[in-house]
Amino acid sequence: MDKKDKKKDIGKIRIKKEVISAIVSNCIKEIEYIRVGSDGIKDELKKVFSRKHFHKGIKVEIKNNRVKIYINAIVNYRQPIQTIAGELQSKIKIEVEQMSGLIVDKVDIIIRDLGNNK
Repeated sequence: MDKKDKKKDIGKIRIKKEVISAIVSNCIKEIEYIRVGSDGIKDELKKVFSRKHFHKGIKVEIKNNRVKIYINAIVNYRQPIQTIAGELQSKIKIEVEQMSGLIVDKVDIIIRDLGNNK
């Protein structure tokens, strides 16, 4: 066996949920007519009592290099909800997989409310 055929284990790379949340948050900012919405008092309490950076309305689960993402969102009134949410799902899946190397199994978007067009 050649030296170049041998794989060296030089350590582990772990990606925290907060990193995936930040990627998701940036994707949401890039899509027009949709924004993240909080999960009410639960999110507000997390923000107050957590020392970590908290992305309201975004929940990430990582297990065995696979990711599930849940988003509470608000879509502007009179906008095509299915189209906008579908565009966001696709963008998040591509961005998270390209940036992290993890596999995105699911991107669930819950439309919590309609917002104004401002």
